[in-house]
Amino acid sequence: TCALPICNNLLLEAGNTLAFYVSETGRAPGILETDLPITEQSTGYSWGAAQSASTNYAHKYKKFGQMNQRFITSYLTGSHTLKAGLTTQEGWNFDRTESNYLVTPYGKAQVAYRFNNGVPNRITEYTELEGWIRLKMNLGAFIQDQWTFKRLTLNGGLRYSYFNAYTPATTLKATMFTAPLDAPAVKDIPNWKDFTPRMGVAYDVAGNGKTAIKASLGRYVAYE
Repeated sequence: TCALPICNNLLLEAGNTLAFYVSETGRAPGILETDLPITEQSTGYSWGAAQSASTNYAHKYKKFGQMNQRFITSYLTGSHTLKAGLTTQEGWNFDRTESNYLVTPYGKAQVAYRFNNGVPNRITEYTELEGWIRLKMNLGAFIQDQWTFKRLTLNGGLRYSYFNAYTPATTLKATMFTAPLDAPAVKDIPNWKDFTPRMGVAYDVAGNGKTAIKASLGRYVAYE
């Protein structure tokens, strides 16, 4: 973060942060690669390996990254404060889950069994899948103004919020029963735009800054 005074009344601020980590995931102790998940339909009890619809036979890991920027301009006098700026955020999340598998004549197959009173009645096979989530932009642009008239202070502001994310194109690999399937990118999940006005008033009762009556009204969006 950097703050740069342009003159006695004007201040520019800018900053950037980057967060990134890689974490490994794995099987529970004692679970082998060839152990399979089994669910007993009559009781709902499951045992064996964990069941996952996100699988990959390559090395497993999760990667997460986030970048944030901030730019603010402030104009300051004794009775007037005007501030405008924007904040931006980009992010990405990628995960690859190590799967358990059944060895077949067609290769490895990640499957789950369902029993009913001990009798197999269903088999579910999962395709190899890598999970990608991409935050294209989380933008907030704002302007706020504050005036002080003796004991009375008035302030108002307006904020524009924009939130956009998507998933890139990927390929679902072949299984014992299905051919490879290309999954196209899915855009605008979500694509939100909001204007949020805010206003407030404060009155210094005794004029010494110790007791004040305040009121405010504003519209806010949920943090994502």
